[in-house]
Amino acid sequence: MMQCDRCHKNEAVLHVTQVHNGHKEERHLCEKCAQETGELPQWTQSPFDLWDTDFFKSLVNPQQSRPEQAQCCPQCGLTWAEFNERGRLGCARCYEVFADSLLPLLQRLQGATNHVGKVPSRGSGVFTTNHQIKRLQQQLRTALEKEEYEEAARLRDEIYALQHEPPRKKTEEGQR
Repeated sequence: MMQCDRCHKNEAVLHVTQVHNGHKEERHLCEKCAQETGELPQWTQSPFDLWDTDFFKSLVNPQQSRPEQAQCCPQCGLTWAEFNERGRLGCARCYEVFADSLLPLLQRLQGATNHVGKVPSRGSGVFTTNHQIKRLQQQLRTALEKEEYEEAARLRDEIYALQHEPPRKKTEEGQR
């Protein structure tokens, strides 16, 4: 749990990153401090209230009658309708149960369905390798479309080597 940088009492719900003259500044604020400092827009009481607008409801559920409406997570019991109301999934299994609807939603909201941000240095070896393989596979598709077969063969071999490389030890990944 990250605490508010201003009051140091409440959990931070708003995370702001600003870059000024090449210097990155991060602030983490609770809802109350964010409202007091004007960081939260006046038209909302909570960052999660955005899920309650017609615009976001249409993003989440563009077609009114979808099979997910009746679908229910077997682990936590969450339904798609409840997800629409809360804007949060109930458990990790929900990602699998509602995957057919979540992937297009994530694509519309974030522009991607896979993580493209920072990766913590601890335990990032497998993630970094998987990310590198996906990037190389995209380059391979592009090379094949351009009929650059020598480059495609090189990329294919590099992908194969990464897929069959033994797992690295913790010390090799930079873990402490």
